[in-house]
Amino acid sequence: MSELDDYITERTANDPAFATAYRQACETELRDRIALTLLDQGSHTSWTDARRTSTAVLNLLREPANLLHLLAAPCGHLYWSTSCLHAITDHQDELHQHCRSAVNIHGGTKKPGTCKHCPGVCLCTCHGEKADG
Repeated sequence: MSELDDYITERTANDPAFATAYRQACETELRDRIALTLLDQGSHTSWTDARRTSTAVLNLLREPANLLHLLAAPCGHLYWSTSCLHAITDHQDELHQHCRSAVNIHGGTKKPGTCKHCPGVCLCTCHGEKADG
């Protein structure tokens, strides 16, 4: 660890106000990085929408069950289905049903709650015990 790492570790352990401010700054940076990634990937076209989604992602990561899913993810990436993300960010709970469905939006088949590029499962809490398979 560097001197800076040592300082931050000691200061956060001994100064609750610093610890809170440091955590908030880290969360802001992470939220912005997620939003920029969403924009770069083309899945979002406005900063406002990308930031709203990144806030939802961070809120979901605060749930211990979601962190366990992430640690067990086969390819190590965060996967939430687009429908679950929109259900959360747009407050349209009915969109969770699409992720759970075996039919894609074009009428073809899909594996419910699974990334189309790898075996990663959707981390949304709507899946509950179904996330195992």
